Amino acid sequence: EYYKKVAPRRREALEKFRKHAQYKQLVHNGTTWKYYAAGTGDKILFLIPGGLRNAESIFSELLRFQEHFRVISPNVPLLQDADSILDGLHAILDEEKVRTATLSGRSFGGSLVQGFAVKYPEKVAKLILCSTVYNDASYLQKTEQALKSFQSMSPGFMRLLIRWALLNIIKTDTGQEGKRYWKA
Repeated sequence: EYYKKVAPRRREALEKFRKHAQYKQLVHNGTTWKYYAAGTGDKILFLIPGGLRNAESIFSELLRFQEHFRVISPNVPLLQDADSILDGLHAILDEEKVRTATLSGRSFGGSLVQGFAVKYPEKVAKLILCSTVYNDASYLQKTEQALKSFQSMSPGFMRLLIRWALLNIIKTDTGQEGKRYWKA
């Protein structure tokens, strides 16, 4: 029902991914982390998704990259502070016995990998950023102020606002067909 307006090729690709996806779980500091792990080789690519916080949201990249790399991509849980997220990402790499990895993040994920590179530089072989911002002190202060205003909103209204904003960005980037897919 969700996917009835989605182009068949996109729907079929996602169904195929879901059927064959290899997910693992790790509990770190009381939080369950689910992450995608596939591919082989010595080169590790740690792909952090954007604001949707779900590895499945970048499934087409996961499928392409796993042909050449060992790919790990987490679902990023909702946690109260960045350090908890960064520590969870580190725990995944430890669980997978990864000494160093190429980290790639887009949008929100780009902010996370920047923080990870500062906190755990020994784990980073390379850093790839896409459609993200540089997190200097003034940016972080502005973000904190914006978050305080969002905290006064009801969770339902916040979800509605975020969904509206994301769908408009997606439509601009991918057209109406892409919007139907991501909306589903």
